Amino acid sequence: MPHKVDNEGDGHIFLRAKAPSHVAHRSYVPEQVVYEEEGEGMVYEVHVKVLDTDGEVSVSNGKLILNNASEAVLAIATATSFNGFDKSPGFEGKEPAHEAKRILGNLQDQRYDELKRRHVEDFSALFGRASLDMGGKEHRDLPTDQRLIRFSQGEKDNDLMATFFQFGRYLLISSSRPGTVAANLQGLWNPHIQPPWGANYTTNINTEMNYWPAEVTNLSECHEPLFDLIEKLAVNGAKTAKINYGADGWVAHHNSDIWGQTAASGGFNWDKKTNRPFWACWQMSGGWFCQHLWTRYEYTGDKDFLENRAWPLMRGSVLFYLDWMIEDPTGELVTCPSTSPENQFDTTRVSHSIDNKSYLKGNGNSGSGKFSISMASTMDMAIIRELFVNSIKALEVLNTEPELKAEIEKALDKLYIPRIGKHGQLQEWYKDWDNVNDDHRHVSHLYSLHPGYSIQPRETPLLAEAAKKSLQYRGDGGTGWSRAWKINFWARLEDGEHAYKLIRQLFNPVDVRKPFDRTAHIDNRGGLYLNLLDACPPFQIDGNFGGPAGITEMLLQSHTDAIHLLPALPQVWNKGAFKGFRTKGGFEIDMAWDKGQIISLTIKSTIGGNCRIRVNHPIKETSILKAANGINTNPLFDNRGFVKPVISDEINEGAKPMVVKEVFEYDFATEKGGIVKLLY
Repeated sequence: MPHKVDNEGDGHIFLRAKAPSHVAHRSYVPEQVVYEEEGEGMVYEVHVKVLDTDGEVSVSNGKLILNNASEAVLAIATATSFNGFDKSPGFEGKEPAHEAKRILGNLQDQRYDELKRRHVEDFSALFGRASLDMGGKEHRDLPTDQRLIRFSQGEKDNDLMATFFQFGRYLLISSSRPGTVAANLQGLWNPHIQPPWGANYTTNINTEMNYWPAEVTNLSECHEPLFDLIEKLAVNGAKTAKINYGADGWVAHHNSDIWGQTAASGGFNWDKKTNRPFWACWQMSGGWFCQHLWTRYEYTGDKDFLENRAWPLMRGSVLFYLDWMIEDPTGELVTCPSTSPENQFDTTRVSHSIDNKSYLKGNGNSGSGKFSISMASTMDMAIIRELFVNSIKALEVLNTEPELKAEIEKALDKLYIPRIGKHGQLQEWYKDWDNVNDDHRHVSHLYSLHPGYSIQPRETPLLAEAAKKSLQYRGDGGTGWSRAWKINFWARLEDGEHAYKLIRQLFNPVDVRKPFDRTAHIDNRGGLYLNLLDACPPFQIDGNFGGPAGITEMLLQSHTDAIHLLPALPQVWNKGAFKGFRTKGGFEIDMAWDKGQIISLTIKSTIGGNCRIRVNHPIKETSILKAANGINTNPLFDNRGFVKPVISDEINEGAKPMVVKEVFEYDFATEKGGIVKLLY
């Protein structure tokens, strides 16, 4: 990158450079990297200054020179001309030198020991809130790459799971703090001028996955940069909604950046390889992001946050979908056009093993081959259904806008209902076009299972079994982040053994020193690099967040009307402990178990209210602990929004409900700040 290095004064040099005005995301795009000496492009500076040394310091021609020194403390400060999402950094940017010098000024006369103490104190305040102990600490003497390789070859190493869990929390703390920008596809760890997929925000799964661990692993503050991003998207998305769709509210598509880009990616002058509707035509990221806002409220009960930050954004998203949806021939409300992110449906005879003409006639197609645009994809309708349900709850909490609430309720009753297809699967598309041999990495139609909540093994057993069928057909292979998502799916289905199988597959060692084999079967591609960073491949940080979230889901869930303890515990994790995990309702859990049974349990309430726990073994009732009865009275566990599916007539003997294991539920009252200890 073009730059210059100069002297600033005694023991102080700096580098000034300008980033490209354009960087192509694909190698076959005509213009790859474009620099403008004047005009667009981010200006940045990197300052290096000697804070302390026992030697002699001098600078010459942009070089920092130390003589006769046994030690030196160097301060490095960086700043850019970025001046907000709504301003050009080239024409309206800040002067980076001012910010960099301000940072250095704050460090002046600071000793190394004091700087280190402040850093450790700051970081530990977040990192120390949660811990996970799975045993097996004797492996810690081995290098991480050797542990990963040995684990992939079948060796047991539960402590490596705990290391991976905490590594994910470390990455989130380091790349997403209040006042910074949200973590993108590479977090902070992109070394390239031309990074994979532009180091952008891919919002049809990857950006959302980055923040799955935020609330549950006690890093709520780290969620804040995502909320900042959503606010930017809402501003630009209001223009996109009006100009592109003639709709109220706001909309965002599948890709964005720090400038809050909301229009569909691509352009009329792009070549055919990059201008593809199966990823560009997706208007659902706004609704998905609103789930993060609602989750923050459920975990904290913060009505001020709900009223002043979450609800205005949720409201805008609701207004867009109310305007945008249309009625299908049966009178149900549907999205149109609609896709299931980056996937296609195939109408060829081979993919369905039935007569091609009969298939096309029975499913309303006039041609054969692969298609991506339909209407009412299952993911679309799942996102909108949960957004509408959450918005109704929000309006009840805030006691406002009764007319809008009535409009949402009316639309909710007319939404296209999820289907169970002829293979017993949760149908992905508007018609029963699902291919049982489809091993696509996106499993978007299972949104209601995870990260959503409207498919639950006990409340909706038919849909849960259909989701399970879909997972079985889709297979366990995929990229690193895809495997991480599947861990969460199987945890929600309370199948710890299958979830653990996916963890083992996620821990597939990928050696960056070896060329990527695109001919390899999908099962052998994704995994982790030898330093535990997620290998899509190439590197994407989302799997480092989705994986730890999945481990947490195996040990603790609260997306239903109860806190489920050890819902998906594999046999290999027969003994362990965690501290500081959080749930809906503002509860913080410390727990230990042995031989699959809980031996100690401490629950702290941050806001008070009824606490309902769900366990796999009975607990002796006490004056505090009583068997649960009826609806959970804690409003933050309001468990509604379920529907009965439409079931294909082609399923032999009809759809089957999911078989669930026996559980035991108990209630006890809590007060704000109270701590309740329950021992088996």
